Amino acid sequence: MNTSKKLRITSAMEYILEQPPVYEGTRSKVYKAQDLSLKRTVGIKEVDCSGLDRRTRQMMKSEINVWCDYACKTNRLPQIFYYLEEGDKYYIVMQWIEGKTLRKCMEQGNLNFNMKLDYCLQLCEALAPIHKERKQHKDLKPENIMVTSDRRLYLLDFNISAAVPHVKIGTSGYLAPELSEISDNTDTSKADVFAIGTIMYELFTGMLPIFGMEYVCENARDSRWEYFEKPTDKVPELPEKLDEIIEKCMALNPKERYRNASEIAYALRPLGRAKKNHGGKQ
Repeated sequence: MNTSKKLRITSAMEYILEQPPVYEGTRSKVYKAQDLSLKRTVGIKEVDCSGLDRRTRQMMKSEINVWCDYACKTNRLPQIFYYLEEGDKYYIVMQWIEGKTLRKCMEQGNLNFNMKLDYCLQLCEALAPIHKERKQHKDLKPENIMVTSDRRLYLLDFNISAAVPHVKIGTSGYLAPELSEISDNTDTSKADVFAIGTIMYELFTGMLPIFGMEYVCENARDSRWEYFEKPTDKVPELPEKLDEIIEKCMALNPKERYRNASEIAYALRPLGRAKKNHGGKQ
């Protein structure tokens, strides 16, 4: 049964937080809320900072600054309206994005090739201004991507890792190998490119990729996956060019990947035209 609680910031700023939260993680919750003063729906992210040292708390504040900065440069991130510290809790009041996560859209199974391609291009568009300044999200996954009823894509949960270049953090399955705790590779500049490749693989095949053991040549820079199942091994009707793009995104050696989301988008765009010209399913 849904209930609600009130968050009061000032005498002129009050919010009713709907229960239960729409998302609940280890240290954060996201609520759909009603702004009583401006009569609008907002999202409120509550972050529990209890037990965290001063440096970590400062890093979390830098997340908000980075988020605000990029939200001004793209319409693919929720706008932040207000930020409040209350004891060990941080509250971020943001634009509410009504829709379904990309995960939910994938589970419903009614996406055709062009819709999937469009979502990939929109994801690249959302990340382009971030990558232009050589920052990374580092926790890209279908659960962090929202799709509205008119099929506009928004990037959610902009994490602390974007502001901290060498923090190794992320979600298993979408984590670039250099972000693994056992990796000694400090080059994390193409971690998002790997995650985009993983999301595309899952989006077009319905499953996450399976990697073989890594194969290390005499020159460590030539390390590569011992085997890698191509998307067309799972779905033969997919364009072979898509195989090439996804494989390049997911190369074990970061230097062999695309440099950023803009380069991926440039490689993807001709696939939509080719599919249309050859009378493929739309």
